[in-house]
Amino acid sequence: MTHAGKAGSCLVALIFSTMFMHDVFAGSLVNEGPMGRARENSLIGHDHHETDDPVVQASAGPRTPAVRIVQVRPHISQGANPGTVFIETDQASLCNTSVYSIDMGNGGSKEAYAAALAAFIVDKPVVLELVNTGCTGAGTKIQSIFLNR
Repeated sequence: MTHAGKAGSCLVALIFSTMFMHDVFAGSLVNEGPMGRARENSLIGHDHHETDDPVVQASAGPRTPAVRIVQVRPHISQGANPGTVFIETDQASLCNTSVYSIDMGNGGSKEAYAAALAAFIVDKPVVLELVNTGCTGAGTKIQSIFLNR
């Protein structure tokens, strides 16, 4: 691929990621409901206080410190399996690894992949929340990605 082709691909990925992030953060999931702004802040990582929101409580898993994504590797699986996206960070902080994964068969995986791509393209630090079922070393599953201003 030519340099211009790579730049075009990055631009398309950035636009795609931005559209997904806008839909997630501007959509009804975070702007409506009984908890309003407090729930929005909890979901996007601005508010680390205790909450009665069952969505936030159920999703609490171990979190990395702020890390930078240095590689995004979509892995195509054979057959009907949806595949996995591997995310490599600049430091091993949890589970004795710097490589984590997004299972593309789970709900919200496209949005997490879009957040990872956006952070990778603009070299923005993120906090990864891992599943609370335990570490599996390299490829431990990501539950959510905090992409803050």
